[in-house]
Amino acid sequence: MRYVIFDLETYKDFSLAVFKFTDSPQYYVYEVSDRKDNKDELLKFLSYLQTTQTYMVGYNSLGFDYPILHDLINNHHTFHSNRFFELADDIINGPKTEYGFSPYNVRLRDRLIPQIDLVKINHFDNRSKRTRLKEIEFTMRSPRVEDLPFDFRKPTNDEQKQKV
Repeated sequence: MRYVIFDLETYKDFSLAVFKFTDSPQYYVYEVSDRKDNKDELLKFLSYLQTTQTYMVGYNSLGFDYPILHDLINNHHTFHSNRFFELADDIINGPKTEYGFSPYNVRLRDRLIPQIDLVKINHFDNRSKRTRLKEIEFTMRSPRVEDLPFDFRKPTNDEQKQKV
């Protein structure tokens, strides 16, 4: 089995998808914004992961990152750059059940690419154990602990996009 670690950053006017295979030092970075549109390359990469049944590993990826990518795969002809932010905003601020599920959760049988969500594995979604990734990074004494450097609800300039 092959594994790729991934994360998705969504801002009002641009999105970034970053992937790293566990057996390689190389990062794969895809930006979708007004200055760069890597949507087609991202779709090809996701198609490769789907074809090879590579496991995607993320933190809260079933609750946030994968539903956005799943929507991109299924609606790639109508998926526009602002759709990343629209979905992210709906997922974060939309209705949820008492167990935390949103209408965007993708059922196991509907997932196109196998998923491993570290939040679920470690039960960090349990009310009494709920833990943010930043808190885990701090506790593990990670060499770099950073928050998003800019407000994700506001437009960014090219310099800010490059920093992210």
